[in-house]
Amino acid sequence: MEIISDKLVFFNKMSELNIRTPKFSGVSNLDDLINNSDYLGFPDKRIILKPRVGRGARGLMVIDDQITSPTEGQESRGYWLGNIESAIKYLGNKQSSNNSDLKLIAMEYLPGDIYDVDCVANNGLPIAIIPRKRLANTPFSRGVEGHEIENNKIILDITTETIKALSLGYVFDCDFGTHANGEPGILEINPRWSGSVAASLGSGVNIPSLIVRVLMGIEFDQIEPTYGNKIFPTTRMGFSS
Repeated sequence: MEIISDKLVFFNKMSELNIRTPKFSGVSNLDDLINNSDYLGFPDKRIILKPRVGRGARGLMVIDDQITSPTEGQESRGYWLGNIESAIKYLGNKQSSNNSDLKLIAMEYLPGDIYDVDCVANNGLPIAIIPRKRLANTPFSRGVEGHEIENNKIILDITTETIKALSLGYVFDCDFGTHANGEPGILEINPRWSGSVAASLGSGVNIPSLIVRVLMGIEFDQIEPTYGNKIFPTTRMGFSS
């Protein structure tokens, strides 16, 4: 928990283990952001800023050189979008008012597909790993428009390696982004099941039921999910007679 709850500690640990992540750097002050922007690919790429400790997209900032003025969106999660100048001003005001370090992590933006990976493990041994590719590329949205259960060997291998290296257990959710060439990088691990965990039913695996059985002490070999199915949320109900 101590490793995965702090994104900077987590990314540093992944680097030590040679596990793929986006390029990243810690941001305690404005100089950290300015001095590392070239390394993160800016201005050709966006920079993503997140609180080192936080949930989902809350407090997330997207720095984009194409933006001429800052905007606010996704108010329930504090999603912020602006250019580098407005970001420096915004963060400078925030640091002055709080009189403390910024405690952020900056990372390069990965423009490819986004994956949610449902996981169940026991003391570092994987029981179920289910990669779900988002069918609408909305990386900063709180909603998901659908998933495809995908047999992505690289993501499966990275997740397995991470589970073993950190001796992870019970249920958790991994988020992955991908570069334009499809190469994945792990973004974070959440020590809970995903808000869209019901989509894993499309793989033939019932995550909540499985974790209850694991907690009861029932032993399982690693489960092979069914790949290729697509799952979409239903937002309206229709009836006919």
